[in-house]
Amino acid sequence: MSPPMVLLIEACDARRYAVRLELKPLGAEVRQAHSVEQALALVDERPPELIICAPSLPGMNALDLLELLRLRYGAGAAPVVIHCHDETWPLAGAALQRGALAVVGSTALAQGLPTWLRAGSAPAQSAVAATMGTRARRSQPPDHMSERALPSTAGASAPAAPAQRGVLVPHCFGQVLAGVLLGLLLGLWITAMLAP
Repeated sequence: MSPPMVLLIEACDARRYAVRLELKPLGAEVRQAHSVEQALALVDERPPELIICAPSLPGMNALDLLELLRLRYGAGAAPVVIHCHDETWPLAGAALQRGALAVVGSTALAQGLPTWLRAGSAPAQSAVAATMGTRARRSQPPDHMSERALPSTAGASAPAAPAQRGVLVPHCFGQVLAGVLLGLLLGLWITAMLAP
C-alpha cells in the first residue's frame, strides 16, 4: 500500500518546513506548494488524500481554495485542514460551513494528523463521510482530543472581524518588512559615515 499523500500549501518556508517535519514520521508523502495556483496544478497531477493549508495564501485565502476545489472536483475533493498558526481566524466558521475538515492551531494539528491520515488512506467517499460527519463534528478534533485543543469560533462575528484583521497578516511578511527597513537604515547610516 502506498503512503498517504498530503498536499501542504503555505507561503512561509519556515512554517511549511515545520509541518512537513510533523508529517514525515507518520509515513506521509508530502508535496508542497507556495500558492493556490501551484497547489491546483499538483492536485491535477495526483489527487492528495489530505490538504493542509494556511488561512492566508498569496492572492487568495483558504475560503477561495475550498470554493475552487468544490467547483473543480465536487464531492471527490480531498479533505482540507486549515492550519492557523496563532490559534485564531475570524473566518473559521465560514470555512467549516464551506466544507473544511477542521480549522486548527498547531497543537490540534499535531494531534489530529494520525487520525486524518488513516481516514485519508481509505477510499475517498468513505473517508470523507467518516471524518466529516456533521458540522459540529467537523469543528472539533478527533474524539481522543480535548475540546480545548481547538480555538473557539462561536464568538467570532462580523463586528469582531475588523479587530482581528491583523491576525491574517502572515508572520513571515512582518519579518521581511522588518529586514528591509533595517537594511535601508543601515545603508543610510553607512552612506552618512562615508560622506565627506
